[in-house]
Amino acid sequence: MRRVFHLGVGAGHVERAVDEELAFHIETRFRQLMARGMPQEAAREEARIQFGSLQSVRDSCITLDKQRERKMSRADLFDQLGQDLRYAFRALRKARGMSTVAIVTLAVAIALLTTVFSVLNTAWLRPLPYPDSERLVGINAMMRNRGGEWNSAPLEVVSLLRSESKSFEHVAAYDG
Repeated sequence: MRRVFHLGVGAGHVERAVDEELAFHIETRFRQLMARGMPQEAAREEARIQFGSLQSVRDSCITLDKQRERKMSRADLFDQLGQDLRYAFRALRKARGMSTVAIVTLAVAIALLTTVFSVLNTAWLRPLPYPDSERLVGINAMMRNRGGEWNSAPLEVVSLLRSESKSFEHVAAYDG
């Protein structure tokens, strides 16, 4: 192949590069046939015939080129990651005080976030430990007393809900 080092930039760069490469090879073969004395149109047709199915060769080259590019980009990624980690450790060794503060801050932040998530997960995200817990309904019944203050509804309201309600299978109450 004529391109050894290939830096792909933008969408479709592999396809464009393969098309250029194939055109180069057909053109080279065409010139060789012309140099042997073959007429121009016959040489161009013979170069295409000798090359074979242009579309299948193109598809194969694109597939191989994309696979090579993926492997190269993975290798470059790991190489860059290694360089970044070495640089970070060198910087951490040079500024030990700042490094200690940063590491302790990260550790405290991670511990705090883990604790908050655990509490929220238990309280709100995980289903309640009852059968058919998605069918549970909470009712907050408040009534005004004679002084105008709001208080919890008396137990008589719960008894009334329990006896008269057709929408609920069971009614329970708690104060707290």
